[in-house]
Amino acid sequence: MILGKGRWIHSTFPPTTEWIGLDLVKAVGVAVILFVHPHFLLISKKYAIVSPNSTLVELTRDMMFLGTFIMLLPIMAGCALRATITQHIRTDGSINSSSFMRSVFWTAIIMSSLGFLMNAITWGAWYTFSWNMLQMVSVAYLVVAIVVLRFGVLGVLILAIAILFFAQPLVSVLRPYSENYFVGILVGNNTRFIFWPILPWVSLPAIGFVVAHLFLQYRRDKRFLILSLAVGLSFVVIAIIRGEFTAELNNRYVWSQLMHQPLLWEVLGGVGLFLMLICLAEVCSAKITLSRYGVVNSFSKGILWIYIMQMVVSYNLAPLVIDGFDFYQRLEMENVSDAFVYALLPLFMMLLGWATGAGIIKMMQENRFHIRLRKA
Repeated sequence: MILGKGRWIHSTFPPTTEWIGLDLVKAVGVAVILFVHPHFLLISKKYAIVSPNSTLVELTRDMMFLGTFIMLLPIMAGCALRATITQHIRTDGSINSSSFMRSVFWTAIIMSSLGFLMNAITWGAWYTFSWNMLQMVSVAYLVVAIVVLRFGVLGVLILAIAILFFAQPLVSVLRPYSENYFVGILVGNNTRFIFWPILPWVSLPAIGFVVAHLFLQYRRDKRFLILSLAVGLSFVVIAIIRGEFTAELNNRYVWSQLMHQPLLWEVLGGVGLFLMLICLAEVCSAKITLSRYGVVNSFSKGILWIYIMQMVVSYNLAPLVIDGFDFYQRLEMENVSDAFVYALLPLFMMLLGWATGAGIIKMMQENRFHIRLRKA
């Protein structure tokens, strides 16, 4: 078993707060989310493109590669799970399995509950049990934790590969039954507002877990970074050559393939992008000192709360911008005022994202707010 008794994990792997490279990539992922969500909301009505031939929509087609950055979020969630193992090492170097599983269980419960609450606040009570990224990551956490304790990191890697390559055949078999809520959770069903289904998306947190396991051990080794960069670049190039690096913009439903059922090389292209970014971030991190309340630190440390905040706020503010400034008549971007109105929502969300992250740092890291679970 790769984890063995966990002795080398305890001595080699630093906690998440010391991994500046991951903080940098987290910040990039958050920044893209804070731009992409408002952007799609501004050019669509009930998730359908308003003016498919307009200048702004045509520009969107050229920018669809940004959708691949969204895949960074579940990968980084897997990285965060790997880093938490260091908090559950006994004095003899072995993993405290019960402590680790208890932590993962409650994390999954809280995360998925926040996801359902976010659904209700954003779209109304009828959508409370819609399936989104937070619920998918919660399932992935439980699955990865069980597998790593039973079969080690190699088991997690095998699981991720198996899901990637067998997801499509399984989806093809189960798709006729996707109207069932639980089958929809497995394979996706956008008509019932089920996105980020277990197949194939659970593979991304699993891959993130394995990548973090390797990087936290070998990230100071230039040969490892060069190899990782080469693998990442190869994945991206192959995905581009196959025409699968980005999802196509669906005029009738903007969130369809982007978060529903991607092609294999769309997923691997996202993994490749993450490898490239984390390698570049590791090089840059040696020369960077993060400001406590700076954009990078705030985006990184507040990633969960920023994700929830931007979903709720952007979906409620977008109609105000659209109606208040007659934005659907500005999609040709003919003058400076059109561009100014367009920029209002994304820039506001960036600012609010920074404020949210800084607030989280102030409450959590400066011990102004505590959540403790105690046995009765």
